[in-house]
Amino acid sequence: MIERLSAGAPAFGFDAPSLKPDAEANVALIDLEAEWEASAEGWESRSENSCFAGRKLTGRSLMTVVAGQVAFRQRTFAMGVA
Repeated sequence: MIERLSAGAPAFGFDAPSLKPDAEANVALIDLEAEWEASAEGWESRSENSCFAGRKLTGRSLMTVVAGQVAFRQRTFAMGVA
């Protein structure tokens, strides 16, 4: 199961994501060094229970773009113009 779930899109019959010009963006922006404590205030789930509650975690998703549209953006993550 782990091998299948970590094999990427082709294992499920999907095209591999691409950042080619004119392709719809499918990307995740992740801060691998972000440290945070898991709590109901720190995630977007409607559930109030988790086996991770109260634990300090490293790595956090800041934003996910699917088919060119922002599907998730961490509330504290601001997008700006460089």
